Amino acid sequence: MPSLSTIYIHLWSLLESHRPFAALVPPGNRIKLTAGKLLPFKPQKQEADFPEALLLLGDDFHDSLFTLSERYDYYLSSGFDSAADDWPEEIRQTYTLTLTHRDMRLDCCDALECQTLAALRNSGPRLGLPGVYAWGPVTGRRQYGLTSQSAGAQRMQTTFTIPIILRLSGRSLLTP
Repeated sequence: MPSLSTIYIHLWSLLESHRPFAALVPPGNRIKLTAGKLLPFKPQKQEADFPEALLLLGDDFHDSLFTLSERYDYYLSSGFDSAADDWPEEIRQTYTLTLTHRDMRLDCCDALECQTLAALRNSGPRLGLPGVYAWGPVTGRRQYGLTSQSAGAQRMQTTFTIPIILRLSGRSLLTP
């Protein structure tokens, strides 16, 4: 089963291996929480720090435990034998990708948004990872006129929510 951090690293890999995305967002402007720094954020930002990409685990998380099983009532009434029984388990996790653009020019913002989606789309319907049942639909939200920590310029910010659905054997998730 891919861990949540494995999926996080894989999402970054998809973005960085897509040449148009990589050309639009320089390596120093990709905020990764696996890069070894506890706080990889820049305290003061300059013009060269944009566009910026920040990927986080989203707020939404769901684990079905035993409830997807057709035999859920059986598990509740009599327990289960982990050596003999198995059940489907579904885990849902969202990831949040925030793009802070250099300014509010729609052509540049649109280009980065389109290349971001293209990078993700290249992975196929299961993200190219075992255990991933599906991902998406990706939803987005734009904010205009942001100025905080952005060297005084008016900027647009795009936030994508990327839901991932894992379907796994429940027995495989038990630890001895």
